Amino acid sequence: MAGIELVPGRFSRVRKEKKGNKMVVEKVLVCSQRQAAAEKNILRQCAESEGAKNIVKMIGEGFTADGFTLTFEYCEEGNLDQYVSKRSNSNNPLGEADCRSVVTDIASGLEFLHNLRIEHRNLQPENILVTWYNRAVYKIAGFGSARSLSEYDGRRGLERDRRHGGDHDGGHFSVHDGGHFGVHDGGHFGVHDGGHFGVHDGEDGEHDENDGTGDTCFSPPEAALTEKSDIFSLGAVAFALLRPEFDDDKLVAYYTGRRLTEVRGEIELRHITDQGLGDVIKAALRRDMSKRPTAEQVCEMLKTVYSDPVLMKLAYGYLAICAIGIGVGIGVFLRRQ
Repeated sequence: MAGIELVPGRFSRVRKEKKGNKMVVEKVLVCSQRQAAAEKNILRQCAESEGAKNIVKMIGEGFTADGFTLTFEYCEEGNLDQYVSKRSNSNNPLGEADCRSVVTDIASGLEFLHNLRIEHRNLQPENILVTWYNRAVYKIAGFGSARSLSEYDGRRGLERDRRHGGDHDGGHFSVHDGGHFGVHDGGHFGVHDGGHFGVHDGEDGEHDENDGTGDTCFSPPEAALTEKSDIFSLGAVAFALLRPEFDDDKLVAYYTGRRLTEVRGEIELRHITDQGLGDVIKAALRRDMSKRPTAEQVCEMLKTVYSDPVLMKLAYGYLAICAIGIGVGIGVFLRRQ
């Protein structure tokens, strides 16, 4: 491949290229045709919708000598792992204010995706890119595991119509261990142990279940992924950003040596002085997904800037001093009249 090779993905090869006087990123998809089309359609839907400021922008698509290729804007600071390492190595590590910016930007991006009925399903530091517009701006990337619920519902409807019409194309029903059933051969789907739907190892490569993102420490505990699974992953990323431990310059969301999904009871957040940020992390990491906030609720929670009691006291004290100074100034002015 020409260009500079970047971090490889599960279903792609990524390189940095110069096009004219502008740097871009090209992603060569190494996956099934249906999966490539699904990723392209999701990115095109994002690019054509208003408010995608925290989603990496797709600026082109087409075939090259290497295969089907998507072209993206270039984010000069790299991914979040790389940015954290760069800041740490320059003795300027990310602090709570930086973490709040990360969570605010990514929650905004998730709100945008969820409003379009898109689940990301693999949010982790490698899939968060960093660029610079007067400040560090964080964008969601890595849509190889993402799913559009609208498109998925449409395919399920077509499959249901085919079955009711008697055209199964060799697909057969069977009952599995625990009483769940499935239609097999070529992108089949079934109801599993918790009563949730899933697509099984067909040509499209999509899964309702945790499909390999589960081997990262940023993955949620549930098998059936939903929008609330993205919220857990966001909380795990934020928790990792504020931990002092790093493993080979990689963010690690481990708590006392265990994955966050295995922790029972309260997550220890006493080291976080920004109470509002701590509240968001604690709520996002709830094991019961029904009790996690939505992306929109996370954005609302983060609008409280002075959530820490000490900061609030300092802010009020500053305002009181300003008020006294203004009052004294007015009194002096009036006496001179």
